[in-house]
Amino acid sequence: MYHLLTGLYSQFTERPNFNVLTLGINNSGKTAWLDKVRGQVSKTGTRPLQRITPTVGQNVINLPLSSCTLHCWDLGGQASLRSMWTRYLDDAEVLVWAMDANDWLSAADVPPPTAQEKAQLPQEYQQDTGAPSEADSSRRRNEAWSVLGDLRKNKHIASLPFLIIMTKIDKLTPSQVEHFRLSIRDVMERKLSEFSSDEERQQQDGLNGIAESGGVGSGNVGYWSDWHLIVCSAATGEGVSEFIEWLHVRAKLQKR
Repeated sequence: MYHLLTGLYSQFTERPNFNVLTLGINNSGKTAWLDKVRGQVSKTGTRPLQRITPTVGQNVINLPLSSCTLHCWDLGGQASLRSMWTRYLDDAEVLVWAMDANDWLSAADVPPPTAQEKAQLPQEYQQDTGAPSEADSSRRRNEAWSVLGDLRKNKHIASLPFLIIMTKIDKLTPSQVEHFRLSIRDVMERKLSEFSSDEERQQQDGLNGIAESGGVGSGNVGYWSDWHLIVCSAATGEGVSEFIEWLHVRAKLQKR
């Protein structure tokens, strides 16, 4: 009887996993961000940012919610580690793509801070030393978007709910953050539409070839129609509630 009751209790209280694949190129801030989310969900605190090292291999973080557990895979973003991403693609139920907001400031036409605004930042951010140059930011933007484009070629990944997180906004002044919020979604929408345009052209070329050979074809255009963007900070926790809520809604829809 004890074992029967224990089994029934486990059956009715078990939370199904919702597999969250979290990717991004190196130094995108995803590991620190997930550690912040974990700390707030579990109320156990987080590691100091300076103690968080780049992911080598994978981290697994389980975030128990009321109706499910967000089972988050955090995979290393270095070029030499990306080949292992393919092992996780088929089991993913949502894709989270992390990018450093500071690499996208010029793309979003965010003006540099005034001296007065800069003085309001934490001391470690007031110096220009270590700040990425525009050339470096441009290289990282292009790399991130190229890698994302390669991921999108996987039809399963391209069909998933898609969440972009723009990290490290604590390095920006309040006015820069506000400007970034207003601009970056339009930038991402244009960038994603370029993917769709390329796919439509490729599909049309394929359909033309099929028509000429007398065959019948079908395609998948309009991927990632369910996408969202969050600006966030592992230092301050900004964006944690929105991140969890968005994923929780997708998990509940998926498990119906």
